[in-house]
Amino acid sequence: MTLRLAKAILKSLFSEDLLMNFNDAVIFANLLPSDMKPSEAWAIRQDLAACYRLIHHHGMGDLIYNHISAKSPHHTDQIFLNAWGLFFEDITTSNLVTVNLSGEIIDDPIGKGVSSGGLALHRAVYQCAEDIECVIHVHTVATAAVASMVQGLLPLSQQAMRFFNRMANHGYEGVDFSEHEVVRLQQALGERRVMLVHNNGALVTGRSIAEAFDLLIHLEHACQIQMTLLASQHQIIMPTPEIAEQVARSYESSTTQDSDAMWPGLLRMMDRKDPSYRN
Repeated sequence: MTLRLAKAILKSLFSEDLLMNFNDAVIFANLLPSDMKPSEAWAIRQDLAACYRLIHHHGMGDLIYNHISAKSPHHTDQIFLNAWGLFFEDITTSNLVTVNLSGEIIDDPIGKGVSSGGLALHRAVYQCAEDIECVIHVHTVATAAVASMVQGLLPLSQQAMRFFNRMANHGYEGVDFSEHEVVRLQQALGERRVMLVHNNGALVTGRSIAEAFDLLIHLEHACQIQMTLLASQHQIIMPTPEIAEQVARSYESSTTQDSDAMWPGLLRMMDRKDPSYRN
């Protein structure tokens, strides 16, 4: 049974005000029979909603113009994406839109659709590698600034060294995402996890939502550190390529374990701050 139908049943049992004031996740857990809860898909949607809230919490949102997606665990040709017009702080587990990689909307709980440009971008990225489970695109001040520099991200900090010789770059062609740009982006990204989009921002992929967020927060901090150092106009200590490579390899060997260890704590923080993402 679909989440939409389940919510319709709840609305027939409770007043609209009650549903707005109670945590939907608690209602689902306590009142609905197990065959009405696609638990694995719900867990992915909940993690994705948390990721939106975490990015908002860290000041990395851009009004309604960025997007994060996650692959459905039951249908690998379908992804969950934010509804058009919602801020990241508005995203909940139940208002995410389900679309397929052909661009068709499968389920649109609040009827707002999705960003056509965002959907085109995410469709292109998921075609790059089968192990991609999450895609994040942001326009933060720091990532957009570093993406606009000819030298790109420099290995000036441990956070930046994580991406040493592992960063993809893509030349921005404007708001409209053409088929030509799709091909170029796919060629530039390849099997890399992180990309700077010139004059635009960053694109991050992960084998899980936790890994994608982990990579993004490291990239954001690396870009912030670079901008702070360059603005200081002091002489900068540049590590050797050997040190930078050693750090990058160390991260590669533990990325998944670190992300998995970090994620429950991030969820606990969001639960303390605002658990409504679970709705």
